[in-house]
Amino acid sequence: FGIAIVGIAVAAVFVVIILAAVYASRFKKVPPDQAMVVYGKAGSKGRAYDIVTGGGRFIVPVVQAYAFMPLDVRTLEVIVTDIVTDVNVSGAKVNIKAVTQVKISSQAALVRVAAEQLLHKTDPEINEIAQKTLEGHVRGICATMTIEDINSDRDKVSQQVQNQAAKDLRNMGIEIKSFVIKEIEDEYGYLDALGVKRTEQVK
Repeated sequence: FGIAIVGIAVAAVFVVIILAAVYASRFKKVPPDQAMVVYGKAGSKGRAYDIVTGGGRFIVPVVQAYAFMPLDVRTLEVIVTDIVTDVNVSGAKVNIKAVTQVKISSQAALVRVAAEQLLHKTDPEINEIAQKTLEGHVRGICATMTIEDINSDRDKVSQQVQNQAAKDLRNMGIEIKSFVIKEIEDEYGYLDALGVKRTEQVK
């Protein structure tokens, strides 16, 4: 009888150890710069998935799976070439080089949007989506401006790009932190000629 009790106790301890090991292996901690998407079995409020930011979550074996989304800031270069400026004035072509900072939004509603749009995309794919969206808006905005206005009021161009691109990127769960034009150049030296002319006027 005593041996049986010992055997039961040992078995109980063994089961507890196994359960603890399973729990430890299935409890996933979420770093502050990431969001975890838990899917499979219906999530809270009848949703097909849950978003976890911070803390951790036990992933139910078999019925649930998980994936992480990065929420860190991405610094990207945006290079747009052969932009035809306002054809009614000069129609000069310019190349614009800018740097932008974007991230998958930390806002609850936008994280859910990002989960639907971007969850299984790689970092380069997400970066390309943001770059292509911004490039399109840079080209469209500059096409309505003269080369002189673009060159003299870069902050205005940057602000317009941010305002117009923000909606498109939010539809994918991405937000713009900053957009700064670093360089404007043209193939035929139009801007240099403007600079020389202005220098002569000052002299």
